[in-house]
Amino acid sequence: MKTYKIVFTCQSVVNEIPNSQTIFGAICNILLQTRGKDALDEYISSLNAKAKMVHSSMFLNHTLPMIKKNVFSLEYINTLLGSVKAEDKLRVLESAKRYKQISAMSEMVYKNYVENNKIESLTVDLQEKSNDFEIRNGLLKYSNEKLDTKMDSILLTRNGFPEKENDKTLFYSNAIYYPKGTEFCIYVKTEESVGYLKSIFNYFEYFGVGSRRTVGDNSFRLERIEEWNQSSDMESKLVLSRYIPNDEEVDYSNSFYKLTSNVYRTSKNYAGGYVSGRFMHLMEGSFMRFLENKEYYGKVLESCVNGKTVYHYAIGFVL
Repeated sequence: MKTYKIVFTCQSVVNEIPNSQTIFGAICNILLQTRGKDALDEYISSLNAKAKMVHSSMFLNHTLPMIKKNVFSLEYINTLLGSVKAEDKLRVLESAKRYKQISAMSEMVYKNYVENNKIESLTVDLQEKSNDFEIRNGLLKYSNEKLDTKMDSILLTRNGFPEKENDKTLFYSNAIYYPKGTEFCIYVKTEESVGYLKSIFNYFEYFGVGSRRTVGDNSFRLERIEEWNQSSDMESKLVLSRYIPNDEEVDYSNSFYKLTSNVYRTSKNYAGGYVSGRFMHLMEGSFMRFLENKEYYGKVLESCVNGKTVYHYAIGFVL
């Protein structure tokens, strides 16, 4: 399968950057509305066999989630503290604490260290060449890179529509404003043509992504599709989606990961907005050692809610 990076600009307010499950819902809606049920069924059934396409969560362009492995291990910090003068120990601890705040890294940092299996070199360089790096809004990047994750976030007060003669109370909705021209990206693996990808992701601007699309949020315009070249000999792989592993798929003892647990609801139009279940996933940025080398891992989970078949995207998209 070829790997592509699909680049968007945002045309609206964003309530949150879409994760892989939210994007899956948008893709299913687009296929159903533009090609019909047969095309949707073909896409979904392929995901547990030979996938037509698998995708990641969405990220700010030129950034990737930071690996869930501590850059500065406790053993390394203790060794470092033992090698410096007493007056420098506080500086070392402050430096290590600052790097724990990293949530994302630039593509260049990823290419130079993570993809090349040089995590230990990153640890050393962050300590010995600290002026070469910068942390801004949780993003680890080189000092000469002009990446910016600036945004403004406010809470909007909203009132829901009445349902079954009961008025909904006021609620808050998160609104995130990014500077004009800010780019976002989704990574995709497929054996289909670029034209196939365009026929789906061109509609992100018109259909929107996520539950707030009905009020105009989360509209993303497709700007371009780039081929992504990736090293194939990495010892561990970076997970870029919300992922539920299959049995006997992961070497947990040599993996670094973080879990998240969330309740998911169905689309109101499709199954009435009922709870479809609580799912626990490995988060984006999990750095996993797998027992077998594959293009992707996990599967799509299936359940029945309110008489409707509901699908949950638990596929692990990896680089």
